[in-house]
Amino acid sequence: MHALTQDLLEGRPPFHRVPSSLREALRSFGEGIECFLLGTEKTVNGGTHGDVAVLDAPGIEPERIAKVVALYQTAHARRTTLERLTTCGLDAATAEILADVAGNHGPGWFDKDPFVVAGTLGWSAIARLRTSLGIPTDDPRFGAAAVAFVLRMKDENGDGDTVFLYDDLVEELVPLLGGPEQAHTALEQAWADGRLSWSDAHGGGYQSIAMAAMEEAIAEWVQRGVAHLAPTHLPPAANGHPASSSPDAQKAAVETILRQRITIVHGSAGTGKTTLLGKLVQAAAHTKRRVFLLALAAKAARRIEESTGHEASTLERFLLSSAKARLRSSDIVVVDEAGMLCVADLYRLVRAAGGCSIALVGDPIQLPPIQSGRPFLDMLLSRRLPTVHLRQVHRQAAGNPILDFALAVREGDVEKAMGLLASPLLVSPSHHALTEGGGESGAGAGDAGEESSEHPVSASDTSDGLIQGLVHIEAKGAAMLPHLAVFHTNHSPTSHFGSSQILAGVKDGPNGVHAINRLLCERTHAMSPSVGDVGPAEGVESLGTTNAATSVARTLRGCVDLPVGAPVVVMRNLPDHALDNGTLGTVFDTEWVVFPSADGSARAVEATPDVLAALMPAYALTIHKAQGSQWRHVALAVGRSRLLDRSLLYTAATRAMEGLLIVGTKADIAAAIAAPPRVLGLRTSLRHRIERTGTTS
Repeated sequence: MHALTQDLLEGRPPFHRVPSSLREALRSFGEGIECFLLGTEKTVNGGTHGDVAVLDAPGIEPERIAKVVALYQTAHARRTTLERLTTCGLDAATAEILADVAGNHGPGWFDKDPFVVAGTLGWSAIARLRTSLGIPTDDPRFGAAAVAFVLRMKDENGDGDTVFLYDDLVEELVPLLGGPEQAHTALEQAWADGRLSWSDAHGGGYQSIAMAAMEEAIAEWVQRGVAHLAPTHLPPAANGHPASSSPDAQKAAVETILRQRITIVHGSAGTGKTTLLGKLVQAAAHTKRRVFLLALAAKAARRIEESTGHEASTLERFLLSSAKARLRSSDIVVVDEAGMLCVADLYRLVRAAGGCSIALVGDPIQLPPIQSGRPFLDMLLSRRLPTVHLRQVHRQAAGNPILDFALAVREGDVEKAMGLLASPLLVSPSHHALTEGGGESGAGAGDAGEESSEHPVSASDTSDGLIQGLVHIEAKGAAMLPHLAVFHTNHSPTSHFGSSQILAGVKDGPNGVHAINRLLCERTHAMSPSVGDVGPAEGVESLGTTNAATSVARTLRGCVDLPVGAPVVVMRNLPDHALDNGTLGTVFDTEWVVFPSADGSARAVEATPDVLAALMPAYALTIHKAQGSQWRHVALAVGRSRLLDRSLLYTAATRAMEGLLIVGTKADIAAAIAAPPRVLGLRTSLRHRIERTGTTS
């Protein structure tokens, strides 16, 4: 008797929910049970149930037996596939994946093309599959599998393009297949097999079938929205479709969203895009229309809730919830920070809510999508949709030099931006002067072979050591770290909880996030703060902690990277603790972490293993992690990096409300301002598909 049959009769997984009465009925069938379960004998004891044989068992409905038979056949096909693949020498993990995909098809599914599911595997697994099945490297099916793998990697982990040049694909394929000739043959085979799509965008290029289908679906959705434009009082844009950039643009945006099926709202940081959401909710309530507010990150969704008083959700949670199944055509779905939407996310949203009114709110010049595509910018550039441009900045006070600098960076105006850094009213304080507000001496800057600027101190630096306005310090590499350490001391959470932050454009390198965090972590260890000195502890004083003076290097649960007093960031959502990815807090003592509440107070969260595993030091954050947040004072480390362009620099600058300290050389800062936003150079097909006549794929 087959081991799987024995599992069924004994009630072992996956048959643990089969009732004992039914198992006993099957047991009584005897040696012929496997033929019955596999359907090789169509009539058993007097009947069939559809295409599945049934057992004439008193008191047991044929439908129940049919379900068990179907479950057995699925499990049998999966186990047979596993046995065949592992017998060939394939590792168990890869065999499990292939068996799950094959399902009821069984091992025969791989006979025609063993690499039919190559798009779901890593390259090492594909190579092991080829070796275990004895397939030669010049087999065209193996080459086509390499193409599928390369396209998936470029779609998921590439530079953001969705359209790829032939030569670029060849370059990616050569290391996998051994040479250019094999790469050319593989691409020809993939085209013949229908694994490639062609796009005329950007002079022509190849796409994966999946990406082409998603961009085409979004383009068709846009065209349907254009076909049903509602009359509007807005002034016409150059192409005749409504647009607005008037001083009362927020009101115009609300009215446009209420009237149109698709609306684009864009504006620079601080122009009140989140405030707009609250006004929209209030206006929609008058006509009893429901509004679903969505964000890409849980932290951003919570910020929207705090700002609007209306429930908000992450896009992912919304798409997985039952709410999408109950959507009505009168509903309005709004996505905040839509400039960070990738093609796959917008495609999923359109499929789920394409019959509703959808508003995309964002800034195309801030951070680009992490994954492939730039649908928000493509839709904006197509000039086909109702669009409202928010221009008035509310985050910084009028005349604040931070705003002037940020806008100059946004426009790529190197001369104006660098002029602001060199302005007599915004001079760079020397390292010694910066420490007069309570920081430490400048020793160490010169040790790295760099000197700080020797400009006199201006009104930009105040007597209490807090940065005001725009301040620049000329430093490079490791010489930047002492200046950032002084900033941290003067703006320490001890006195200004959650009001300041250090940002860096890169993670690695002498001035990256990791180097800054290591330095300041060591300083925190040396300072050994006492309990109660690490921030406001209203409501958490009676945690039963030990006296700080009894331990020299106290850390959170023994984690050396998290000393008492260290700022921390949550790196993934922890719904059981009401903590979102990106939430900032402070290590209170060896067992508790303090996080700020929406009302300005603090709450303590115990450092359980799941909490501890999600925490990272946050003396410094990447600019990406800072998106959606703002602080009174920000220090920005700027070094030369191909990743640092004007969009990143602009995003970082607009995180500061009162004081912005930029540490770096003028040459590196100017290079970042001159570098156009990466998103502008992406090769995508969506705009081309929206603009063309017709919708052929």
